[in-house]
Amino acid sequence: MRKESIQGLGTITFIKRKNNKRINVKIEPHSNIKVSLPQHIPYHTAKKFVVENWLLIQNKMKSINGRLTLFEPTTEFKTMWHVLKVEPTESTFPYFNIGNHFISVKYPQHTSVLKPEIQKTIRAAIEHTLRMEAKIYLPGRLHEFALRYKFNYNKVFVKNIKTQWGSCSHKNNINLNIHLMRLPRHLIDYIILHELTHTIIKNHSASFHNLLNSIADANIEEMKLELQKYSPQIY
Repeated sequence: MRKESIQGLGTITFIKRKNNKRINVKIEPHSNIKVSLPQHIPYHTAKKFVVENWLLIQNKMKSINGRLTLFEPTTEFKTMWHVLKVEPTESTFPYFNIGNHFISVKYPQHTSVLKPEIQKTIRAAIEHTLRMEAKIYLPGRLHEFALRYKFNYNKVFVKNIKTQWGSCSHKNNINLNIHLMRLPRHLIDYIILHELTHTIIKNHSASFHNLLNSIADANIEEMKLELQKYSPQIY
């Protein structure tokens, strides 16, 4: 791994990966740029690639950062069991604590809460809380429904999934997104039942929807529409 500073883009992390067949650029919130490249390509070649595509990358950065949620002391945010509380303090650095049903984030009182390092601390606190809650709640709820409706699954994994609420593999391993803990409970149940149904029917055919409808407490089309109000990631 190597880090290089490129004017207008900031510090970029270059990582060589065995399975890469080409240079890939990944832009994360707050202008974090990671470049993965095949083992045989030199770092200076990857850096040249980034420089040659500077304008495209910078425009994409602006687009991503323009959609970001900016957390402030007045921002309302909650998980299943915790509420976000962002407060200035006399500390010289940002930090967080989780307890008493609060995600408590403190930041230096003479510093803007909108600075990237403070926003990163807030997001880290939220992700930590979501992961903690998800590991406690989701596997048990999945097991409960599997017993109730006689589904068989192999393993369950709780992950920070970028684009999906959940998935079911051909081996009946079920992945559940930690961001489910931001949803109302009936939508969490809908996603869990959806993935359990995939242990029997791997597609989204009429048979799949008929089976899911037979076990869901509410109309699945209505829940699918309601789910569109939420995103599997915080932007």
